[in-house]
Amino acid sequence: MQPAVSSGLGMTRRLRGLLAAALCGLFASPAGAGDGGGVFVGRAADLLQLGAGAFAAVKQRDRPDRAGEGRIEYRSGFTVWHVGPLAGLMVNSNGGVFAYVALYLDIRIGPWTLTPAFGGGYYGKGKGKELGGEAEFHGGLDLGYRLANGHRLGVKVTHVSNGNTQERNPGTESVLLTWSVPLRFD
Repeated sequence: MQPAVSSGLGMTRRLRGLLAAALCGLFASPAGAGDGGGVFVGRAADLLQLGAGAFAAVKQRDRPDRAGEGRIEYRSGFTVWHVGPLAGLMVNSNGGVFAYVALYLDIRIGPWTLTPAFGGGYYGKGKGKELGGEAEFHGGLDLGYRLANGHRLGVKVTHVSNGNTQERNPGTESVLLTWSVPLRFD
């Protein structure tokens, strides 16, 4: 049982390290200086994101729980200090469901948008992976390419775990291909 806990914690550290490295790289030069620096995005259109990919994408020795995953996420374009709310729903082919809310930040680098998000929600495992409880934290990182019509095609990596609030904390990662559609309510 201990390897699953260590593996989940190791992945959390790797995800945090990846996020920190990405943010440091973005802001090594001043934003908007014309040399590739990142720019925080303020008020923008609401987005509806659809995703498909793999749940439990990082296979653990004692729990081979990999499954197909579908996800839908609504991001409000209303932001305060560039941070906005989102709500999402994940379902997997093992009957697992994760409903969550989070805060996100869009960072533009040319035609690319990097979006870190953090929040929490309710997880029902169905016949799938046990995450140690129903209350779970959610961390994610999106990288999307903005098309001329405002749509984004991208990749999303997420981590869900209980943050050691329960006896077991195996955690899980998902990797998805995403399509984001701007919503206009004019």
